Amino acid sequence: MREILAHKLLAIRAILTGFIVLLPLTAAKHRLAYLPWADGPLQFWSLTCLSFAVSGWVVARTHRGHHAPMVMAFTVYALAYKVLMFTLVFQHFQSASDPLQLPLDFALTLLSVLCATAGGLPGWDLDESKSRAQRGTD
Repeated sequence: MREILAHKLLAIRAILTGFIVLLPLTAAKHRLAYLPWADGPLQFWSLTCLSFAVSGWVVARTHRGHHAPMVMAFTVYALAYKVLMFTLVFQHFQSASDPLQLPLDFALTLLSVLCATAGGLPGWDLDESKSRAQRGTD
């Protein structure tokens, strides 16, 4: 958290980078929804998780010096954004015929955003092993 507060402009850049990467991936996901093989909740949520994971990976790659806090900044901001969107369009997700629809959609949305952190993990490991190799401690 300290590193995010110490590098506010870098954190803003990380958040913007994540969302800029996420925009075409989301558009592609919605375009794929019209294909017969990609029409279904499993495909939708899989592509959503993949989109956020790719965004987290790009944030980690473009902010190598501060990859962990910048991926976390993007993830926390995306979580806050998704929670806000859920509260604003609550009626859209509420279903009288399926009372589990809202909690399930909410949980899957939060899981997909957390995939951004998982997408940044490979970048964290690679950078750490490179720095250890440079120090000669491997």
